[in-house]
Amino acid sequence: MYIPKKRVFIRLRESINMGKENHMKKPIAQQVWELTEPTAASLGYTLWDVEYVKEGADMILRVVIDSNEGITLDDCER
Repeated sequence: MYIPKKRVFIRLRESINMGKENHMKKPIAQQVWELTEPTAASLGYTLWDVEYVKEGADMILRVVIDSNEGITLDDCER
C-alpha cells in the first residue's frame, strides 16, 4: 500500500511520570534520533524529525521518515 505523502507519522504511547524525570539526561526526542538515524540511513531512508510531545493526557513519540521512492506502511514496519 502506497501512502501518497512522503511522510508517515508514527504515534506511540509512552507512560512517563514527568515529575520524576531526570532533567540532566538528554531529551527523549534527541535520544530517539541518535538511536534511529543510523538504522534509517542503512535502510535508505532519511530521518526528518523526531518529537516527543504531550497531547491531552498522553505523551506521543512522532518519528518522520522519507525516501526518494516514498514511504509505505511496509517501510514503517521495518
